[in-house]
Amino acid sequence: MKLSRFLRLRIVLRKSLSFASRFKSYVTSLRFKAFLSISDGCNFGKGCRFESDVKIKATDGGEIRLGEGVYFSSGVKVIAQGGAVFIGDNVFLGPGTIVVSKKKIIIGDDALIAEYVTIRDQNHRVSDQLFRASGFDVDSIYIGKNVWLGAKSTVLKGVKIGSDSIVAAHALVNRDVGARSIVAGVPAKKIKLRD
Repeated sequence: MKLSRFLRLRIVLRKSLSFASRFKSYVTSLRFKAFLSISDGCNFGKGCRFESDVKIKATDGGEIRLGEGVYFSSGVKVIAQGGAVFIGDNVFLGPGTIVVSKKKIIIGDDALIAEYVTIRDQNHRVSDQLFRASGFDVDSIYIGKNVWLGAKSTVLKGVKIGSDSIVAAHALVNRDVGARSIVAGVPAKKIKLRD
């Protein structure tokens, strides 16, 4: 990958140089003035594309696997804090999307995730202790193939969203969504089935 003098690229890697050279062969495009932060525990499919200020981080033994052709808009953060994040092929993640896992999050092929969507598989426990000392309740999230998550929607722990479903903008998904369903509201409720 040849970088022009105007392209400022900061790649934070904790792996060997062989990983960096493999990574460069998988990434097909980086936008102008891109800042890309990548940690250990991340695996990429071919043709992944990144805009500016993307953060992909696996900590505490976490794992992140991306399929082929995944598109990261500016400001996307994907963090596996001891959990796993698996993103299928040809997934689009809109600007400002946040995906944080302490257990497991699976996003199916061809999912369309609009801007400022939040997907988290954990909640703070409510107890008599300070919130930061009380720990987390965690449960896996599964988002099927060809799912559209509208702008600023939120997906909480333990949710399964069936394939070909639509989640409306600003919806809060805290229970399962059947395949081909359209849901909206806080909390999200089924509006109808797709034709």
